[in-house]
Amino acid sequence: LIGSPPGLVPPRDAERGRDPQTRSPVPKPTKIPGLSRRTSLEIAGPMLVRARLADVRRYEEALWAHELRRSPGPGRAGGARDGGEPDEDAVHDMRVATRRLRAALEALGDGALSGLDEEVKALQDALGEVRDAQVLRRWIREHAPAGAAREALEGAVTSRLPHATEGLERALWAWTGAVAPTVLELAADHAARP
Repeated sequence: LIGSPPGLVPPRDAERGRDPQTRSPVPKPTKIPGLSRRTSLEIAGPMLVRARLADVRRYEEALWAHELRRSPGPGRAGGARDGGEPDEDAVHDMRVATRRLRAALEALGDGALSGLDEEVKALQDALGEVRDAQVLRRWIREHAPAGAAREALEGAVTSRLPHATEGLERALWAWTGAVAPTVLELAADHAARP
């Protein structure tokens, strides 16, 4: 971190004495039944896109659950926060899944589908903003020396989360309302081509 006091730059796993194998596991992509090395790209491409789309959509419920907790309810003023934030694992896993979806869109090379890359990237970027703040805050809590400097750093990082979360919510609305249905429709159209 540029401008951070000495000793507060997150060390690499090896410098921490941490085995890279103990890190949070990367979510496994969905296996695609019927896909083999011999499957043509015309058949495999849409199958791959649909599977990677399903991987991204798998995490929507956990992230929307956060949105519902924030929504106005009995005894709460509109927009009042309950102090919650999106689930760290769901944010991470959905971010990984969006990257895989983007790779599938690129591999398919279809003009209309690959044209959706920027929309999928918008969701990935919004997830990244939340994830980066969550990871940095956790690192500060676990590794920064206790004291006023740590509290100030943690406060600065934590203050980024509401804005990042609002950006993620906007991206989720766009994703569920237009982008995901369009990806599914275009993959089906691609699969139906002679």
